[in-house]
This record gives sequence, C-alpha cells and structure tokens, in this order.
Amino acid sequence: MSTERAIELQELAWSLQAQGELEQAFQAASEALILIEASEGALSLDAANLLNDLVEIERDRERHAAALVLAEKALSVEDALGQEHAGEDAARICLKTATLLGELHRIKGNYLEAEAHLLRGLATAREFGVDSSEAAGAENDLAVLYKYWGRFEQALALYSSALEKVRAIHGDDSLESATLFHNIGGVLHSRGDFAAAEQPARKAWDISRQHLGEDEPRA
Repeated sequence: MSTERAIELQELAWSLQAQGELEQAFQAASEALILIEASEGALSLDAANLLNDLVEIERDRERHAAALVLAEKALSVEDALGQEHAGEDAARICLKTATLLGELHRIKGNYLEAEAHLLRGLATAREFGVDSSEAAGAENDLAVLYKYWGRFEQALALYSSALEKVRAIHGDDSLESATLFHNIGGVLHSRGDFAAAEQPARKAWDISRQHLGEDEPRA
C-alpha cells in the first residue's frame, strides 16, 4: 500500500511541477521518498528515481546547491547498488542522474566535474545504442558544456553527431532537429563565424515556425 501511495504522490509531483507549483511538488515528492525508503530501504532504484525528481524541482526553483546535494545522494545510492543496479530502468535512472549532475556543476562553473559526469552519462546512453536518441541527447548535453567552456570545435562535433542521429530517427524537419540546428548556429556564432551561423539558425527557425506557427514564442 505504501508503494502504491508513493507512486500516486510521485505522479502528483510531476503534475504540480508541470503547472509550476514547485513547493507543493517538492512536498509530494519528498513524502513519496519517505514512503519508498520505509518500504524498500534507502538503497533502491525507486529511491534514486525520486531523488532525481527532487533534484529537478530544486533546479527549477534555482536552488542549485540543494539540488546538487540531492543529486550526489542519488549517485551514491546507484553506486552502492553496483551490480544489482542493472537493466534498462536502472540505466535510464543513472543517465538522468549523470545529466543532472553535469548540468548543476556547469551552472556552478565546475566544468571539470561537469565533464566527468556527462562523459559517464554518454557511456550509459550508448548502452541504448550508439545511434539511439539517448546517445544523441547525451552528446547534446556534453556539447552545451563545451560551448560554455569555450571548447567550440568539440561542441560543434558533438552537436553535428547528435543531429545526424536525430535526423535519422525523427526526420530532417522535426522539432528535435530544429533544436540541434539552433545549437549549431549558436556555437558557430559564439566562435565568431557569423555568416556560417545564419544557415542552421534560419533552418531552426523555419522548422519551428512550420510546427508551432508564427505566434508561438519558441518559433
């Protein structure tokens, strides 16, 4: 019964987070975590998953230090589980933790730490296939870090690799492709290649307008 209630609370937390009700979302996810730890113990996949939910809520509240503590706790749970921590669900949870840790360390300016976590995430993502959407997402996340770091050539190579995967999966004119065209234009602009940046940026704009309409802020 406590596990079922925890699932209900987790789903409630997702809904509240989507609505921007972040304090209530945090309370619901925290209560779910207490129930899971009471029924399964602190070292469980479900506990790590809920910790990741709490990390995302704290990140959205821009409480980055608190989010980082929770993300490190999730990682410690995953590391403690070791070989027991296997399978697709486990891989997805580990990937999410690595991605969140990479993002939080990037925000704090800890680029070396961010790189280590994102490389770990990329290795996990490739378990789903070297050409998978998970691998493309992990490449994009690492490229974002390299752009902030000023490592533009590495960022561009990763964005291009991710775009190739995404175009194969979703198509050339998908919103997923538009995001990567936008990112490629951004890194070209950042390194001073303004003329080269125009084509992918325009491509991203055209795709977004096609899918979302001209009145949509993202278009």
